Amino acid sequence: MTVVLCIEDEDLLRRDILLELREAGYETLEAPDGDRGLRLIFDSRPDVVLCDIQMPVMDGWEVLRQVRSTPDQTQDMTFIFMTAFADRSDIIAGKGNGADDYITKPIDFDLMLSTIQAQLDKTRRIINGRDAKLQKLETLLSSEQSQLMATREQIQVNLMKLVSALSRAIEIRDPYTAGHQRGVADIAVAIGQDLGLSDMDLCGIEMGALIHDCGKLGIPAEILTFPGRLSEQQFSLVKQHPEIGGSIVADIQFPWPIEKIIVQHHERFDGQGYPYGLAGDDICLEARIVAIADNYEAMSSHRPYRSALKKWRTLEIMREMRGTYFDPQILDPALKVLERL
Repeated sequence: MTVVLCIEDEDLLRRDILLELREAGYETLEAPDGDRGLRLIFDSRPDVVLCDIQMPVMDGWEVLRQVRSTPDQTQDMTFIFMTAFADRSDIIAGKGNGADDYITKPIDFDLMLSTIQAQLDKTRRIINGRDAKLQKLETLLSSEQSQLMATREQIQVNLMKLVSALSRAIEIRDPYTAGHQRGVADIAVAIGQDLGLSDMDLCGIEMGALIHDCGKLGIPAEILTFPGRLSEQQFSLVKQHPEIGGSIVADIQFPWPIEKIIVQHHERFDGQGYPYGLAGDDICLEARIVAIADNYEAMSSHRPYRSALKKWRTLEIMREMRGTYFDPQILDPALKVLERL
């Protein structure tokens, strides 16, 4: 029901106005002065305010000023002045300060009711127009968001294709480990899923794992293809591949810690790894996951200098590396995942 507040210091006139309003089906509020009327405006938020101008305590001009100074609370509130002294300059000043209309005294109640209805209709049209514009903007925004989502997904698909291409280039360079990076990626994602990581995080782990050895592109081919155990000098060169890999992707703004995965996947939980001797939580979560997947896949695969280890033996060795090479909080659930593979 539409609520109308009448602010009028003449008791009899206020009573008559309220009676007419109620008979017309409006819910009413009343105040004998501007101060109490203003409190009712902010406490009850009426739809329409009928306000006298000349009143004690606070006049109608001050009521209007304070009402229109808070548009966030009163922008759809209709404000109508009632006065016996409404000359042209007063009307212009009132409307300039935010009054919607004027009713002159003595009050013509039929005119009062038609004025109220006309202003309410005007307000509804404004609100409906605003809602229509808002709906149009929301539809436009939704469409733009859908386009952005599609673009983002396409970028992600293309990025994955580029990463996969780089992964294949690494395998061409180091044929003894063909399929290694794909295997590491699949295992790392399975571990991440078991840990409850988001799809976005899993995508980053997959990409990082697919190119975790990209730094081998900077290692001499004769070392990568050496058919036996490497010498200490040769191995010192191989140990440079995490940093080389990091430099390869350093300028790419991935939404995931790809560079950290590449640089840190040979760090150890106890700080005895390379290249920087990071320990514990200083190694990013994704790199700790990829390190477990990398070691499992490597031990489970054939190498020129040794045969692939049996699954039970691989898991046994990894349990022995708990707390030294690997983060126990990741290794324990990871072992259960690996047992199911």
